[in-house]
Amino acid sequence: MESSALNGVRTSAVEGVSELDCSEGIEALIDAASADAVDKARVSLDQFKGRSEAIGPAIDEFLLDLMTLVFVAETTRERFHNPVQRLVRMRLTRIRLLLGRGDEKEQPLCQKAAA
Repeated sequence: MESSALNGVRTSAVEGVSELDCSEGIEALIDAASADAVDKARVSLDQFKGRSEAIGPAIDEFLLDLMTLVFVAETTRERFHNPVQRLVRMRLTRIRLLLGRGDEKEQPLCQKAAA
């Protein structure tokens, strides 16, 4: 199995899946708060929309708060970043909890969707 490093994240050439689970990847996007963070998070979380009535709105709220974090990070002083980061992390925790409902064992936030 061949692997390569892309932006410090190891990926498998065979599977095409990051060795970091999606949850850690989204945590990294929150820390980076870059302009493309919202699009990357949206792509990662789209596979879960439609699983329940509650998960879609929870993902939308998370993405909206992530957009707010990116705006705050780009336009304000650093002292305002931490409160918004905490809010975004709380939204991510809510998604994790909603995805964990009904499952006996905890699963990673983002698994490769079955084909």
